[in-house]
Amino acid sequence: MKRLLILFALVLSGCSSITGNVVQDYIPEESSSIEPEVHFCSQEDCIKLIIDLISNRAKVDCAFYELTNKSLIEKLAKINARVIVHDNQSGHPGLMHNKFCIIDDSIVITGSFNPTKTAALNDNNLVVIHSTYLAENYNQEFDELFSNQFAKGEKVIHKTIYLNGKRIENYFCPEDSCESNLLRVLSTANKSIRFMVFSFSSDAIANKLIEKHLQGVDVSGVTEKFQSKYSQFDELNSSGIDIEYDSNKNIMHHKVFIVDEKIVVTGSYNPTSSADKKNDENMIILFDQSIASDFLAEFVRVR
Repeated sequence: MKRLLILFALVLSGCSSITGNVVQDYIPEESSSIEPEVHFCSQEDCIKLIIDLISNRAKVDCAFYELTNKSLIEKLAKINARVIVHDNQSGHPGLMHNKFCIIDDSIVITGSFNPTKTAALNDNNLVVIHSTYLAENYNQEFDELFSNQFAKGEKVIHKTIYLNGKRIENYFCPEDSCESNLLRVLSTANKSIRFMVFSFSSDAIANKLIEKHLQGVDVSGVTEKFQSKYSQFDELNSSGIDIEYDSNKNIMHHKVFIVDEKIVVTGSYNPTSSADKKNDENMIILFDQSIASDFLAEFVRVR
């Protein structure tokens, strides 16, 4: 285990800034024979899914907030993957809170899932997307982390892409402002907003949900029962929004918003100030009714 810690752990401290921003001046389009997939990790074996995806691959880079699953650690070591994990001793005020892998510069795995010993007990999601443009975004972020650029860096290369004709947006925080992009998407809601969030303390996001509720949008959500003292649960509940604590005796770890049953926001970002300003996070926005339908079914299940 000591060898693996040396191999995988990167101390995220003493970071210097990156100058210059990448500005997207076109929207790339590509096609794939494999549509984006979502998997729910208390219902499926997400560890096995990751191991199957990275087996016999030439290049695998991963960034995880937590990595304690022995089978996955052994597999990553066997294929000589590059892996970054959060270091509690780094001294940085924020977290390296990402959960993603890039496979052969063409597949991205992301979502809320940390591959830990108890991962199967918690409610999480894992999204698999076959896209070279999206992989380019995540490669840039991984390279920044690998060179000790933590919670700062260049703006995302391709903030918007089209895969098989469907729009995908991708952001990394704090440089791309996850909160602002979530607010923008929530503002478009005409019919409904559903949310599943582990931790919820953002005033701005809570106020936006209340605003949409008062406009007649059907807003409801579920959050992990173990909240901080800054939780927006009582504020949302007293405003008439249908919000509940989850039914999982373990952890409801999703970070998901579903807008008008056709747009899904997911990734590592919780609607908190720390996630937006201090942590290193990633967010993906899928304009995909089929994926939204899968998340809506999960929303019903976790309540």
